[in-house]
Amino acid sequence: MRAELLPIPAVPGSWRYVVRTAPEFEFSWGFHRQAELVLITAGTGRRLIGDSIEPYGPGDLVLLADGVPHTWVSAPGSTHNQAVIAQFASGWVWSVPELAPVHDLLRAAGRGLAFDDPPAGALTGLGELEPGRRSLALLDLLLTLAGTGRPLASAGFAPDLGATTRDRVDTICRFLQEAYPHRVTLAEIAATVHLSPAACSRFFSRAMGRTLTDYLDELRVDAARRLLIETDLPVGEVAARAGFANLSWFNRRFRHRTSMRPTRYRAQFRP
Repeated sequence: MRAELLPIPAVPGSWRYVVRTAPEFEFSWGFHRQAELVLITAGTGRRLIGDSIEPYGPGDLVLLADGVPHTWVSAPGSTHNQAVIAQFASGWVWSVPELAPVHDLLRAAGRGLAFDDPPAGALTGLGELEPGRRSLALLDLLLTLAGTGRPLASAGFAPDLGATTRDRVDTICRFLQEAYPHRVTLAEIAATVHLSPAACSRFFSRAMGRTLTDYLDELRVDAARRLLIETDLPVGEVAARAGFANLSWFNRRFRHRTSMRPTRYRAQFRP
């Protein structure tokens, strides 16, 4: 995957704390030269970390080492998305034996780490602290997270951090974000980036670490999850609106990705 280097504006202090709020988080594949701790506080969608694609929602906490390509893409129709972010150079964490667990944590974050049970209030209160206490609070949070976290990108993932193919990846993923509810052919996808179908398929697999079919299935299953939780639509209608023309294929792909039947998923996760 070729990704764009995303510069971080210089700010006073040794690290940067920012709250990002937007009507929509758009697909934008990139990476930083700094480590990044990201907490989603509003909105739902998909996050892509290396070759990992997973849904996100409020409370989702991820740590990325420098150089890990990533993007967050909000769900269609969302109007309020917010992330609280701490960005810091790895060298910001002092090289003392007492902080060895944090250094181990940052090394593990080279694949991206998700924290499925983050500490209450992680990151959200730091903006109200004066600079010295804010830095101590961040360090305390990293110590709390040390030894935990679930790796996201596969062990063999090797990011390609050049820039020449970024526009192609953006174009394909933006097209699929709009087109997934409908029948989509490989020829249509390939035409958006002026490649032959075979070349487009090879490019996407190499860039994303998964096939176009897998990626499209992921989009559709994510859409089905939202519809199951947010509506009373019958399962057949959910499948059709998510882009699955065949109900049995929908049931098979949904169960493969969630380990549940759609009816059970609705019963378990619906408020």
